[in-house]
Amino acid sequence: MGIVNLTAWQLLAWIVGLEIVSAPIIIVIANSVVSGYFRYKEQHVGRIAKAVGEAMEKMIKDIESKIKKEEEN
Repeated sequence: MGIVNLTAWQLLAWIVGLEIVSAPIIIVIANSVVSGYFRYKEQHVGRIAKAVGEAMEKMIKDIESKIKKEEEN
């Protein structure tokens, strides 16, 4: 006896049962993907902000050293 021999109501019950079992798994996977995406995006923006901050800091130090050299001359 296979799925082919089931009545319409039995087939419907089978599909509903399958969805009840698979829905939590699908929800967990979807939540993991979404939270992983936003976690990665947050880390990426943090790295970019850090790099921009370090570049600005270096530019300011270079400008300050050039100003000091100009003042000494």
